Amino acid sequence: MIHYKKLTKGDDEYFIDLIGLFEDVFEMQNFKMPEQEYLRKLLSKENFLVFVALLENKVIGGLTAYTLDQYYSTKPLVYIFDLAVKREFQRQGIGKNLIS
Repeated sequence: MIHYKKLTKGDDEYFIDLIGLFEDVFEMQNFKMPEQEYLRKLLSKENFLVFVALLENKVIGGLTAYTLDQYYSTKPLVYIFDLAVKREFQRQGIGKNLIS
């Protein structure tokens, strides 16, 4: 069964796994993973959101997003920055569930 989780402080390993998934799915070349301390600080920011899809406690998909203040309304917007699902799990509604 697939579980969905919002990452928070202390979920560094899931975040690193998600970035590795992005690297694979987006076919990023010459990518260098940022230092874990930097990623830890990023995860603790209130305006940065990370959600992952987990199967047997392994990251199979995820998204990163930022909340942005807007001037048309007092409600913030959510800007999805990256969204990816491992190739073998694509077209199964996982991306849609991550967005919801």
